[in-house]
Amino acid sequence: MDSKEDGEITVSAYDTAWVGLVKKNVGDTNSPQFPSCLEWIANNQLHDGSWGDAQLFIAHDRILNTLACVVALRSWNMHPQKCEKGNFTFIRNFIVAFYKFIFGNFYFVVYPQSFLLLQTISLLT
Repeated sequence: MDSKEDGEITVSAYDTAWVGLVKKNVGDTNSPQFPSCLEWIANNQLHDGSWGDAQLFIAHDRILNTLACVVALRSWNMHPQKCEKGNFTFIRNFIVAFYKFIFGNFYFVVYPQSFLLLQTISLLT
């Protein structure tokens, strides 16, 4: 970890995504208050399709960061190719590996049902 000076913090994809969801409160415009957050998200996707710390892989952290970033981008209909990569390349591959590890031979029963649930809530298309 880098040493931070007073008043500096490390960047968090998760927090940036939440700030990116804030709607502009001027008139009736349906636009983000902080579009630079959404651009930061688009510019900082990792090669595997996830968001998070590139130097340290912690599964739950990557999943939460990735889900938050996909939700933020999809909420404003921005960067669909980044959402697609986050959804399909990272989230699906991670979930497949997780279910194979946890459920072994029963993976083929549990895995499809989980994706049906995610599709129902429109997270995965």
